[in-house]
Amino acid sequence: MIHLFASDYDGTLFKDHTIRESDLEAIRKFRALGHKFGIVTGRSINSIRTEIDKHDIPVDFVVGINGGVVLDHDYNELFASKMDNEVADDIVNLVRDFGVEFYGTNDGYRVSREMGDGVNTIFETNVEPTDPEEIKKAGIAAMYIWSGSHESAQKLSATINDRFGRYGIHSYPNTSAVDVGVKDVSKSTGIEMIRNHYGYNGNVYAIGDSYNDVPMIRDFHGFLMDNGEMELEHLAKGGLSNTVGDALTNIMNSL
Repeated sequence: MIHLFASDYDGTLFKDHTIRESDLEAIRKFRALGHKFGIVTGRSINSIRTEIDKHDIPVDFVVGINGGVVLDHDYNELFASKMDNEVADDIVNLVRDFGVEFYGTNDGYRVSREMGDGVNTIFETNVEPTDPEEIKKAGIAAMYIWSGSHESAQKLSATINDRFGRYGIHSYPNTSAVDVGVKDVSKSTGIEMIRNHYGYNGNVYAIGDSYNDVPMIRDFHGFLMDNGEMELEHLAKGGLSNTVGDALTNIMNSL
């Protein structure tokens, strides 16, 4: 029986601005037993693939932009979501008025970057930004917004859901950021696509640290990182975990 383990990236596998060798070793051991490991993230595909290559992370599948793009073991696209461009334009106008530090759109792979008025924040990105009009031509899959604070992110996310939920949009606060995507598309639906595509019939385990991880933590055997949002702990059947490697080790010891 093949089991799946899905890990968030930022704040989870990539914790404290590093990836631990002990985590990578646990991933290798899990896969050596015949099970499958994948990264399920809010990042765009180009961004997370850059991280995978940089840190030599062994993966069997990748889910980007919170379920909006799903790739198999060979990075073949199984699914890609698209937002309505006019709705996306309206969200951009709301974001500009809200006074955020920076924001952007992505087509699932490439990202744009636009700074808020009067903001001088320098935020390094691991991929070169793409012109927003090029993203729009390809089709906007999701948006990301850096609001500057946890409280601001929660307020903005709630406002977006209130105004645009009826147009097929859903957003999540993610620490000081807001992730905006297509309604009923989530990290959980991305994992289900992988599961169904390959016909895996084992358990599904997931680990994350923030609100965009709620669907997969809730729907599967979830773990919450001990540096995550503690109000989500009740959703995590596996409880708290210090690292991805610790969660994997606990799972392997129980199999």
